[in-house]
Amino acid sequence: MDYSAFKARAVVDWIDIEITTEVPTQQQWIQDDLRRILNLPDSAKEIWVEPVNPGPGGASCAFRIRLHDAPANSYSELERIMGALAKRKPFAAPSQVRAIEIAVDFYAKGQANELNLIRLTKRLQTSIIARGNPRQFDPSTRLNVYLTDRPGANEINPALSLRIGNKGDDISWQVYFKRTDKGGVPLPSGDQRARAEFTLQGAALAESGLTELASLKGYRFEQLSGHLRFGNLKRLDRIVEDMNPFAAYAVRRLWESHNGSVTAWPLGWRAYRLDRQKGLPRKAVDRKQTSHAEADYDLNRRVRRTLSELSGKFFAQN
Repeated sequence: MDYSAFKARAVVDWIDIEITTEVPTQQQWIQDDLRRILNLPDSAKEIWVEPVNPGPGGASCAFRIRLHDAPANSYSELERIMGALAKRKPFAAPSQVRAIEIAVDFYAKGQANELNLIRLTKRLQTSIIARGNPRQFDPSTRLNVYLTDRPGANEINPALSLRIGNKGDDISWQVYFKRTDKGGVPLPSGDQRARAEFTLQGAALAESGLTELASLKGYRFEQLSGHLRFGNLKRLDRIVEDMNPFAAYAVRRLWESHNGSVTAWPLGWRAYRLDRQKGLPRKAVDRKQTSHAEADYDLNRRVRRTLSELSGKFFAQN
């Protein structure tokens, strides 16, 4: 596919910060303080605050705060917000990053139309190299459509949102055609885009070097490009090469029903290494990508470059 017909931009969709106050307080007082710090009206609902292990009356010393849009995309703004909040509600410990969602958006250039964006969405959905309960979410029914080995059941529909991973997983992904904004408001045609996003929390954050809020200072988001990778299935003859006839037959049957989709391909995700002393296979381990796929270097380079540009924008106001 010719990716030069699209312009890519990466953003922090949202970030969860956990604060610990010296004195127990309640969720609504943290929300009120944040509205004043962000110059929002008292009726604003943009501020999401959740107490951690609340006690009687909902009081707690620990709260998770989710920030979107401009505040989530500027380190200086995050630092300002947390500094101002600490003056109102003194902190007992440094602010911690608890989760972050990063999106890479592809917009149409020039004469590229909606049909091209739909095609790109399907390309992203069928080529993302990720593992963990892949399914499509149908917004019209609010139900999941699971990818199975039944004929036709693994056909990717770009009108639906592809989800990989579960809510509590350290890393999860979503790929979809973004036509609407918050509250279901339709986007102008020039703002519609194919979006691929990933969410990090738990161990994935620590492994990526994101712990305290201060760890974001000078952070290079291109370090995270390994979490958003795309590829193509190898040719069938290369996949079945050296397989025994029975395994090769099963793989060929599977190939016929998967339409070349890396996302729906269930094989090659386990590595079986040989114990050299005993000459027997050791316990299988999970691969980061299926051995039956090869990287889409052009698309992966574009993702990395876009994340690098996000790094520059994130600190532009410092």
